[in-house]
Amino acid sequence: MGFGETGLGEMGHNHEARLATLRLWSLEERRNRLDLTEVYKMMHGYTDVPVSTLLDITAGSCTRGHGMKMVKCHCHTDLRLYFFSNRVVSRWNTLSHNIVSAPWCRPAIARGPHS
Repeated sequence: MGFGETGLGEMGHNHEARLATLRLWSLEERRNRLDLTEVYKMMHGYTDVPVSTLLDITAGSCTRGHGMKMVKCHCHTDLRLYFFSNRVVSRWNTLSHNIVSAPWCRPAIARGPHS
């Protein structure tokens, strides 16, 4: 059976329906989850890239949630606006303290929208 012969490409099945049928995340969701995984690895020292080279961490913040909040830089061009360090800040800051301070993030990332 070839790629086009899966039976999912028939009339009436749009892209979102095929993703739901196959229980897959959208490309945007996959990119967001991988971005958050990379930030987690940087914050906890699992990579050689120091977190300070790409991200600005707030020091001594008294905000709600976790204590590892990031600051979004002000961009004047679209190029910088969609760069990794700016793209990930809002999603990281909304995560709960339990996820950010977990010993390892694999169980939290493995759970998908359809589980």
